[in-house]
Amino acid sequence: MREVDETDIAILQLLRENSRSTYQELSTKLAQFGVEISTVGALKRVQRLKEQGVIKHFTIKTDPEKLGLTTPILILIRLHPKPIKEFVKDIQCPELQDPRVLALHTVAHQYNVALFGIWESKEEYGKWKTRLLTRLDSVLETNELFVLDSYKEEDDPNIRIPAHIEQEIDQARRSKS
Repeated sequence: MREVDETDIAILQLLRENSRSTYQELSTKLAQFGVEISTVGALKRVQRLKEQGVIKHFTIKTDPEKLGLTTPILILIRLHPKPIKEFVKDIQCPELQDPRVLALHTVAHQYNVALFGIWESKEEYGKWKTRLLTRLDSVLETNELFVLDSYKEEDDPNIRIPAHIEQEIDQARRSKS
């Protein structure tokens, strides 16, 4: 398997910005950065990255708030120890297949599982949690962490400072001058 080079990294970055870019657009944008590659060359590199499993799939990024999802929560769950087959069956339950559940991880902590999701409201989250706890009898404890601000997310490599914090920083700078 050929290693990923700087041109591949540049293609991946451009596709992160817009996964619907055409191969011609990739070629043109790469040329702006001094990387000369033909449209066919861009096509072949993307195909190779897909074949190697570097690119798993192309997707879209939605704005959860515009979909009515305004309550992001990180949930830590402590489960009673059980055989792995039973654990696998538990994590395949409908509540964990809910599209509002965005990530599910086992963790090395007093809690065994970490889950991240975004719900319409605290009330809707409460209904979902009640259904989950009714279905899973091995839950010993949960700890919900309501997310206040997000500074960096998986698909955006830049750290973002929320507008209200930037305004406070600007005001503080102006008052010092």
